[in-house]
Amino acid sequence: MTEKLNQRKIVLIALLKSKGINDKRII
Repeated sequence: MTEKLNQRKIVLIALLKSKGINDKRII
């Protein structure tokens, strides 16, 4: 049902990781 929402969250986390932000709380 909330595939788009989950996908958006995954993309956001991927962007944060790509910027070099190592925040274990996000994972």
